[in-house]
Amino acid sequence: MRIAIVGNGDFVPAQKLLKQYDWIIAADGGLRHCTAMHILPDWCVGDGDSINQNQTGPNQFDRQTDQNTTDLQKALSAAADQAARQTRQFATRQPADQTYSVDLFSVTGADRLDHNHFALQTLAQNHVIATIYTPHQLIRCIRTNHQWPAAKQLSVSLLPVAASATVELQGFAWSGSAISLDAAHPGISNIITTANASITIKQGAVLSFEPILWT
Repeated sequence: MRIAIVGNGDFVPAQKLLKQYDWIIAADGGLRHCTAMHILPDWCVGDGDSINQNQTGPNQFDRQTDQNTTDLQKALSAAADQAARQTRQFATRQPADQTYSVDLFSVTGADRLDHNHFALQTLAQNHVIATIYTPHQLIRCIRTNHQWPAAKQLSVSLLPVAASATVELQGFAWSGSAISLDAAHPGISNIITTANASITIKQGAVLSFEPILWT
């Protein structure tokens, strides 16, 4: 099951991509972004401080005023609940896949570095989150391996989640079998020089950043 969460950060014009998801959650003010893209989310959750109540019906908005959790945390809990319901619904059958993954849209903003940092922390710690989409970048947390097919000339930045990480890189301008990534040797703007490229994590985990163009 693929779930998308649309937050209240900088607008990401992802209407074509969002149509591919099984379930869409608007995290509070993310409802405005969904409305702008003519997308009706399956659920809206948050404390309600960033939306116009006229935008949604009462059965669709799950108001949670708990200030000890962020709207993103509330939306991730709603995603887990929906995935659990989906699993129970097909409990008497043999579904092809009972797992779920979550992609995050509009959870970062140019004027909210605190939200940006928290979104990256959440990506690194929550294994169900596959990708963060921003207006200009696609961000992943890579814990085992990843491949970039047909990506020659793509610029990829790789930053360790913890103090350091050791990786094997193939197909990049800076490649090697045991590359250490740390504060002194960040993997910023590494260019893919062959048709395909790959990374294998040997120690730690990394965040990967690559540009994205929306059409």
